[in-house]
Amino acid sequence: MFPSLSAISSFAKSFFSHPFAKDIIARGKKKKASSCTRNGNPHVINKRRGPKVYANTYVRAGSVLFLQRKLRIHPGLNVAMGKNLTIFALKPGKVVWSTEKFDPDYNRQYIEQWYGHRKNDTILKKYMHIIPEPQHNDFKLVHLI
Repeated sequence: MFPSLSAISSFAKSFFSHPFAKDIIARGKKKKASSCTRNGNPHVINKRRGPKVYANTYVRAGSVLFLQRKLRIHPGLNVAMGKNLTIFALKPGKVVWSTEKFDPDYNRQYIEQWYGHRKNDTILKKYMHIIPEPQHNDFKLVHLI
């Protein structure tokens, strides 16, 4: 019913003596597929963070003033900060920079995150302000119209 041991060994000798037998026997991958992570992409696109407008520049409402990853510049008068720390203008006007003593409100989440460890220190920070254009003085009283 089963072949004898000598018959199997003679078959194995003839099979493994074939020139392509090593290709038939070694199936599958010989090495794991891996990528080289040591050398990064030398052509990484710059995020272009930093100031988008400079001092004494006229801006419109909603225009981006400063892109930042960490909290470097704080919003001042007529300026707000987005969720990703982007500083943008709330009103049209002229951009002004200043360095002021920082009086933090530790109830705000981002203040506690960035300045929680410096509660007793005197901190000087840069602020961006928008000075709006003065209103015109061409008013008329209602009862004179």
